[in-house]
Amino acid sequence: MSSQITTHLPEELWALLMRFLHPRELARASLCGHLQMSARAAEELRGRCCPWVRRVWYSDDNFNNSATSCDFSPSGHRVISAHDDLVLAWDTPTGKQLLKLKQTSPVLCCRYSPAGRHILCGGNDSTATLLDALSGAVVMTFLGHTQPVASVAFSPSTCGLQFVATASFDETVRVWPLRGGPAVAELPTGARTVALGPESGCRVVSGEQSRIMVWDWSLQRLEATLECNQSSVMSVQLSPCGNQVLSGEFDRTAKIWDLRSGQCEMTLSGHTHGVNEAVFALPDPRRVVTASSDHTLRVWDLRAGAAVAELRGHKDEVKCCAARGQAAVSGSVNQTLATWLLPP
Repeated sequence: MSSQITTHLPEELWALLMRFLHPRELARASLCGHLQMSARAAEELRGRCCPWVRRVWYSDDNFNNSATSCDFSPSGHRVISAHDDLVLAWDTPTGKQLLKLKQTSPVLCCRYSPAGRHILCGGNDSTATLLDALSGAVVMTFLGHTQPVASVAFSPSTCGLQFVATASFDETVRVWPLRGGPAVAELPTGARTVALGPESGCRVVSGEQSRIMVWDWSLQRLEATLECNQSSVMSVQLSPCGNQVLSGEFDRTAKIWDLRSGQCEMTLSGHTHGVNEAVFALPDPRRVVTASSDHTLRVWDLRAGAAVAELRGHKDEVKCCAARGQAAVSGSVNQTLATWLLPP
């Protein structure tokens, strides 16, 4: 089994590489994690490749609908995206399409498993489908919801037994064992977005109209309710430690919540329209990327509590985003999917 090697280059060698290699080739290597750039090298590279090195993988000729969801594989070498009834997998450094998986109904959400072996999709046909990430073959279908599945999540790799969670328009969140079988929990919530936590695999967080709900799904017990001041919650993600929740909200902000106190620790303000998705730039939980209906993405440093970059390039609402290391991917209503080089 091959392992990924990340090379840290001194400033002198970066200067030499920039003289003889096309800057976009260096950007691709950084996006895949093969090269770790210093702040000075990244700044020079961005300056030579136009603001924030990016690659647009789609155009209007390739598909007929906006990107509803996107995600990085754990290695960062692949990206998946959902468009109408298609799930597409792409090679990060080249932009080559690797898989084109036609589903039985429009796909509303898609996620890679923590090991990268599977893809989980939520469909307009009220089902969630587990796919083999390499072949695209259907591994399992989760049946039980009566309305479209709007959000899906895997339990973290740190948990022993593996589970998945699904949030549906039928106003329930269900938790399923990945080995198969019926749902082991059904939680009554109008959530449109869901995340599973690392603590014993029994914490699930769901976001709905104006609140975030924290559950112990093993006991089917509501542990806490976080009030969001009448702002619709568009996305939720748990921090790696499981003690914080990141929410993207319709009130043009993203928020960091402390689950121990139940209080909002930080509000990230700056977008001029609603935030459709907010994600941690893992493995660094101190950086956040937000995608907004104002056509932009923003990169935030939680240590400063402020935006450190604004990513412009989409011509319409940015509906989804994912981030891993120094790379981000985003999907827009204007039928494009773009990758970005984040500041170090």
